Amino acid sequence: MSVGKNIKKYRKAKHISQKEFEKIGISQGFISMLESEKSPASFELIMKIAEFLEVSLLDLIDIPITDSNFLTILKSIDEAFNLDILEVKRSNGTTRYGIFINNDVIQKKLQLYKLMKELKESPNSLDKTLFADMFNSSEESI
Repeated sequence: MSVGKNIKKYRKAKHISQKEFEKIGISQGFISMLESEKSPASFELIMKIAEFLEVSLLDLIDIPITDSNFLTILKSIDEAFNLDILEVKRSNGTTRYGIFINNDVIQKKLQLYKLMKELKESPNSLDKTLFADMFNSSEESI
């Protein structure tokens, strides 16, 4: 299914009108064009729509990540969020790579997502002070 069809599917499932996208600066006409596949959307715009619809990016783009397209997808994410890739040589001779996002807002959202996931999986064992620490910081809010 295409990005436009996925936007429409999730929008309708959540009972959101095309007009409501104006809250995030996207006109009703443009959403209509996206849904009918008359206009393409940038990666950043798809991310914004996914956030508004409260779905994952992969729910909208519906692209299976494979060996052949992984680098292309990673490059798009890097261009949008400024990734750092760290190479770690292990004592057993193997090498591992870690991807780090240099974007404070995205980092906070990832932290919140991790906490929400932990809470869902094990509500009684989560350290509630982590929420307080995150929301009482003086940095930019989520």
